[in-house]
Amino acid sequence: TGFAFSAAERLLIAARVLLFYPQKLLAPQPLMFCYPRFEIAGAGFAAFWPVPVVVAIAAALLFAYRRGWRGAPLALAFFAGGIFPALGLIDFYPMLYSFVADHFAYLPSLGVLAVAIGSGDYWIARAAAKRIAAGALLLALAALSFAHSANFRDAQTLYRHSIAHNPDGYLCVALVGTELIKQAQQELADGAPAAARAHFEEAKGFSTRALALKEDQYATHIDLAVTHFALGEAEAGLRHATRATELGPEQFEAHFLTASALAALGRSDEAIVRFERAVSLDPKHHTASLVLGGLLRREQPQRAARLLRAALDAAADDAERHEASVQLAWLLATSPAAGARDGAEALRLVRTLPEAGPRVRRAEAAALAELGAFDEARTLASALLASAKARGRADLVRALESDLAFYARSEPVRE
Repeated sequence: TGFAFSAAERLLIAARVLLFYPQKLLAPQPLMFCYPRFEIAGAGFAAFWPVPVVVAIAAALLFAYRRGWRGAPLALAFFAGGIFPALGLIDFYPMLYSFVADHFAYLPSLGVLAVAIGSGDYWIARAAAKRIAAGALLLALAALSFAHSANFRDAQTLYRHSIAHNPDGYLCVALVGTELIKQAQQELADGAPAAARAHFEEAKGFSTRALALKEDQYATHIDLAVTHFALGEAEAGLRHATRATELGPEQFEAHFLTASALAALGRSDEAIVRFERAVSLDPKHHTASLVLGGLLRREQPQRAARLLRAALDAAADDAERHEASVQLAWLLATSPAAGARDGAEALRLVRTLPEAGPRVRRAEAAALAELGAFDEARTLASALLASAKARGRADLVRALESDLAFYARSEPVRE
């Protein structure tokens, strides 16, 4: 597992890698993004046969070199030297999923191809036969390349092709889940919730399958947390987000998702602790600061105001700036804590927003009342109330009626 290999196991890996690439070059079917990982752990004595084979080939090449036949030995030495960093004798990240990959051999393969071409030239005596053989080989390789190119249409197609040949390969199964989540999120943004839900369900299946192959994978637990949340399955999402915090205790996303799940489940106190941890890991993250500020606005209004200002500063687009401005303005206009209130700033915030929907206008009325302009606040809130009743917005009607009760007494709103 991982990189924990004995010296003998690393020798076996290196021997298998050295034999794999020439075989794949001479018989390039099937090619795939991620090949099955060699079974090394617990390998018996018989499984070490590649080692003496490689030693025998090396001895034969050395013998040939000393006898003056230097072309093939030098070409294959070029191959072995070029592929050396990827033999598994030293650790490199892709070893977690596979010991071989096509792109590792792009340059080293020239040595093997030189031997193959030289051998063909040696054994095929007639020039016409050489031309026919070369033409047939080029046509066959062109056809194979054309057919294989279809697998690179997009990331999902590439990964699914690998799964068809390597169904137990964790990496591609997990990556299909990730790509499906991206597709579903884009469909949500494009206003296609039914298609998005179907792809979230499919993503859940792939990510669950990936965890069955390799349970201790942070990224896949994150994917499953996101998928469960999108499907309204907060409890399941919380389990995977919590597991992700165990695997990546210093990762912002894991703590943020855990906090979001706790908030969705109404466990506000626990959510606050997790959001605080998330904000400590990324103080400039817009959404984390925004949500934590909203949760703290009653108990710690001054700190909530600082967090909402941080969210406003970190906003990446108009939608994020709008939400942070509305929440901050409402807090500045309605907080019971005198030190947290600033009616003038609240009024400035809402009047600089390009879109003045009901929440913005309600916050504007509250800011006017905080500044003592109760007639203007009553007029604005009354107009909003009439509009809310006409639209059947029962929640907004109740909120505005409560606000107007304050204004009727010439008092600002206090939450």
